[in-house]
Amino acid sequence: MVMKRPAVFLRYITLVFLLPTATSSSSVCDVFLFVPFTEIDGGGNRSTVYGLESEVEGFYHMAAGLMAEEQFNARDPSVVPNLASLDCNITLRISDTAAVFDSVLGSHVAGQTLKAARTPCAVVVSADDEVALELSTLALSNQYPIVPSKGSNVRLSYDYFNSFTSSVFPDMETSASALMNFLLHKGRNQYIALLYELGDTGNQRQEIFDISTSSLGIESFSTGYVNAIDPVVEMNSVDEVQLPLDALKLIKETGYRTIVVAMNQQADTFQQIADAVDHLGLNNGNYFFVFWDVFVPPEKWNANINASKLSVGSGWMRAVSQQGSEGNWTFLDSWRSQGEDLVNRLNKANPIEENEAGYMFAELDFFNVTAPDLDAAFVYDAVMSMGLGACNASFNQSGPVTGESRRNAILGLNFEGATGHVAFDSNAEGKRNTRQVETSTFAALNILENGEWVVTDFALGRRNLTWEVLAPFIYADGRDTPPLPLKNPPNRNYIDQGARAYGLAMMSFVIVFAVSCMVWVFVNRKHRIVTSSQAQFLYLICIGSIISISAIFALSFDEGAGWSEQMLDRSCMAVPWLLYVGHILTFSALFTKLWRVHKVLQFTRRRFELKQLVKPMITLIALTLILMALWTAISPLRWVRTTVNEVTGDSVGKCDSPYMGAFVIPLTVIATVPMIGTAFMAFKTRDVDEAFAESWWIFLMILCQLEAMLVAAPVAIILREQATGSTRYIVFVLLLMIVPLSTLSFMFMPKVITWYRLNSSDRQPDRGNEPHSGDNKDRSTKRPVQENRERQHADSTAVHSIPAQNSTEESKPIASKG
Repeated sequence: MVMKRPAVFLRYITLVFLLPTATSSSSVCDVFLFVPFTEIDGGGNRSTVYGLESEVEGFYHMAAGLMAEEQFNARDPSVVPNLASLDCNITLRISDTAAVFDSVLGSHVAGQTLKAARTPCAVVVSADDEVALELSTLALSNQYPIVPSKGSNVRLSYDYFNSFTSSVFPDMETSASALMNFLLHKGRNQYIALLYELGDTGNQRQEIFDISTSSLGIESFSTGYVNAIDPVVEMNSVDEVQLPLDALKLIKETGYRTIVVAMNQQADTFQQIADAVDHLGLNNGNYFFVFWDVFVPPEKWNANINASKLSVGSGWMRAVSQQGSEGNWTFLDSWRSQGEDLVNRLNKANPIEENEAGYMFAELDFFNVTAPDLDAAFVYDAVMSMGLGACNASFNQSGPVTGESRRNAILGLNFEGATGHVAFDSNAEGKRNTRQVETSTFAALNILENGEWVVTDFALGRRNLTWEVLAPFIYADGRDTPPLPLKNPPNRNYIDQGARAYGLAMMSFVIVFAVSCMVWVFVNRKHRIVTSSQAQFLYLICIGSIISISAIFALSFDEGAGWSEQMLDRSCMAVPWLLYVGHILTFSALFTKLWRVHKVLQFTRRRFELKQLVKPMITLIALTLILMALWTAISPLRWVRTTVNEVTGDSVGKCDSPYMGAFVIPLTVIATVPMIGTAFMAFKTRDVDEAFAESWWIFLMILCQLEAMLVAAPVAIILREQATGSTRYIVFVLLLMIVPLSTLSFMFMPKVITWYRLNSSDRQPDRGNEPHSGDNKDRSTKRPVQENRERQHADSTAVHSIPAQNSTEESKPIASKG
């Protein structure tokens, strides 16, 4: 220690004699200070940048910078104990008139200002990433050190991007680690979404976020957005850019309930995000919003109801002063001790003219009644790093002190400052200009319902960024427990009760209709309309329709109704059993009925037994039962649930079988045979009176059913794979109703109408029995009516006699139109 002072003195004397001009200038280090007084938004509007105390943020940063300059020059150790033993001739100088500049966030004003100014000794910048990057590029080209007190862009952190930059602010990788630990600390260990503002910094955040969540095994989703007032929106159509509302819609679709928001440091999209969140209903207390590396002033979170809803219960994670988190903030004590002289310097150095945006005037008690904002301590340490680095450079440099030597000396610093312990990661490979993780401190700020904010949690780098609780964190629902679940339950597309009630009601309607038709046939079994229509086949048509429509019951239930997988497997297989058997029974009965009429009308005396006529019907039903039995035994339908959206986990349940097509195709062919036969027999008996063959109505019925099936087949295939439970169920109900309902309607409604008309005419009084003078005239009027009725009765009696005798013998056509 005895020899160090003479060595420094001799080196200083040598420089004085050899380079008197350089020596005199090298003892004074002119520092330029760029701080945010104003900002320009995407629409070109300039406005004041406010801090947490609702005052001009740049004014507080300027105050911290001038305070650091004075305390360094005075070697005042109240905040930085290293100053007490510092012995060098370096003096910092922040000119009161030409050294403090407005960084004008969102513009190139700072870069233009620095380019036009004289070359400084060093630059301190407290601004967003874009401004810091621009100034860092100029510093690199002119080779003087620059120390950002704020900014997370990776290009500010790595030496091969900006080799003259030394940041006292933690870099993005450190911040991402703190963010992940904070989310885990709050129990958010899965399903995390990132909403980031598109841009250089935003894209870096997205990449680091994805890497971090992947390494931790966390399912995540990230999507970017563009500021709605950005000029790029005006240059492109709305469909070509993604606004905050569009991005949040994508996040809502995932169902993730933890949303990390990464805005730029201006946070000028906060209101747009708040409006979008309200529009989508995401501020209902079920979501947890975490804002990454940013904190907006009260003017923004209290601007309106949407902003308040988004802010209350949200978490704002960012780097802070270690001293402030530990409750022993010497920087605040020193701030409060500043006097009127520094206040006068502030007002004099203020680069903003009165009555302009960003202007502020400090009263004489400014330091006594205010507190520094979250970034002021970083500005202080940035300025202090300049002074300490310049001193170390003068000690270590044998020749003239250069910008590179000062910057290298800054990277070697290790001191206690306003933000706690300050040291740079100068030994990391390819990463020399960022603050060490061990010296970083992060805090989580919680905005309460009354509009106030409180630090609830903090994490120290020296403790591996493990979060510790200072106060209860109050979430958006007003509780101190995080909202659960972490993800919206996946939509399993169950059949809702309303749809199920509709389907069962339609099934019941068709069954009641069929039963009513059977009752009508039984009641009127001796009426000539029924006897001529062959009642036994009408019964079979009704029974087949009831069996077919009962398939709706098997389709009406899923897990949402409490059915087990075994029950659903059985119901799956019941659907084709009911559908095919009922369909074939219905049309086989129709075919046999018409075939019998056709045989009666042939000119032959050959006798036909009824059992001979029903052989085709029995054969088709037997084939159907055999195929269905094989299907059930070999590859039965099973209830399976298929995921339709891998991100949200949404799924649909359906009946499926690996060899379903091998059975559906032959069964469909068999089901088509009686339909074709029925159509053919209807054509053959087209000239027969409607009372016996109903050919016209059968033609209409089959035509309607074929048209419906041509539409139904592709619809059923599409809905089976894509539609939601209730939608698919309703459509299938309508499709299943087509055949039985149309069959019953076309077969029975004309008969009932004819039956009604005949009964109405029979109930009219017979005027021929009334005695009056015009008896001959009445007889002539009565004769055609009586003859017509007698002919119809004879015709119906001839056909009705077939089932009674169980055989057919014909010698002439018994009924024809005309």
